[in-house]
Amino acid sequence: MKHDALNYRYWIVLGVVAAAVLVLLPARPAPAWLHPDRLPVPMQEATPTATFTPPTRMPTSTSVPTPLPSPTPPLPAGAADPSLPPGNNAYVVPQIGPPGTEFRFEAAGFAPRETVAVWLEGPDGKTLDVVDTPGSQVLADRNGSIARERLRVVTTPDFADGIWTFNALGLTSQQQSFVYFRVSRDAVQVDTQATPRAIPPAGNGSRLGAMLHDTLPTQGDAFILPIVAPAGTTFTFTVEGFTPGEDVGSWVVHPDGTITNVDPLLIVMDRAGRIAVTIRTDGFGNGAHAANAKGLLSETTAAAAFFITNDYLAGPGTPRPPQSNGVVTPEEGGVGTIFLMRGEGFLPNEQLELWTTEPDGVYTLFREYARADEQGRIGVDPALNIQTTAEYLPGVYGVHFRGVTSNARADLYCTLTFVGGGYSSDAHAVPSVRGGQFRTQVAGWLSR
Repeated sequence: MKHDALNYRYWIVLGVVAAAVLVLLPARPAPAWLHPDRLPVPMQEATPTATFTPPTRMPTSTSVPTPLPSPTPPLPAGAADPSLPPGNNAYVVPQIGPPGTEFRFEAAGFAPRETVAVWLEGPDGKTLDVVDTPGSQVLADRNGSIARERLRVVTTPDFADGIWTFNALGLTSQQQSFVYFRVSRDAVQVDTQATPRAIPPAGNGSRLGAMLHDTLPTQGDAFILPIVAPAGTTFTFTVEGFTPGEDVGSWVVHPDGTITNVDPLLIVMDRAGRIAVTIRTDGFGNGAHAANAKGLLSETTAAAAFFITNDYLAGPGTPRPPQSNGVVTPEEGGVGTIFLMRGEGFLPNEQLELWTTEPDGVYTLFREYARADEQGRIGVDPALNIQTTAEYLPGVYGVHFRGVTSNARADLYCTLTFVGGGYSSDAHAVPSVRGGQFRTQVAGWLSR
């Protein structure tokens, strides 16, 4: 008992001392995160964070037998079928399955409350009704979507192998949406029920360009992803420079000065002494928080500030800000749209800070710099093209650049209009924050 009490007092003293060290940081300017009554005043437009693969636990060496080659391995139901043609403002889950598979459909782009005819077309050109109403008709909601109709078809043995088409036609607007799926007796049947994802609420589009990361300092070789997000987001705090194998303690200092210790099970170290700390923010208040870490053997210390706010939520209905020093083509589109992003106005070959903002309110600063070309442009060579998939949340996406030398800005925005499968339209649902393909695509462009 006496040992436990001493150990407890040790960690309290250590936390207070580390918090004091962080206060004395000379890092980036304006450490407003230390003062809950002085929230940082954002500049004009916002910036994205880096895509970074955190270290994982060191794998144990095991002998894995080499599988025998299969000349024609079956495609799993639910897998993407690259041979399918692109659809238009419609979505299907799964994309492929044998007879007996339940295929679920959604479509959007119609006039509010209009009647929409829906039907299937088989490989032989024959048509089938999707619903039993006269004319196989459903009603679009106020957003022009038929997602709430929960359209689904269980394929029977009568369904021929091949590519089928789900069609939806607005009888007033004449808007036609469609998507392709494949029936294949070689596909493996799996459970395709998706976990619902809440649609992010609309936000204030004028806030999306507000740059916040300049007010969030770091100490040591530390980085945090994302850097700004709503409460409930899981942040990853990474630090390099510890002695491999040493014990590391981690804690979070909140805006009011209170401290939350991080469960040691959420601190993972790789062979090089780099740690990845998982920080769960359920119940965190708005404002600037500071993630801290200290090696018990090396006494290496590090910290990174992050901000909790709903200011960057940009779900459906959020006004898209005007492009700044750039062009996005098109500016708006449904699932499958490829958005071409180009920016200009920088110095030749200038290093550029890069950050992204997403509909779920996540603002990610990338650790690596982008670089302008010889004419001060970005997105030309290599091209910055964002191809949306059904995994993208609907709403406004932003890609932001700032010149390290010139301080020039380019802020590029696009709006994904279609609500893909597996979403919940419940207005009371909490937005789900998912590690997005959007950040992965931007990071892939950055690494080229």
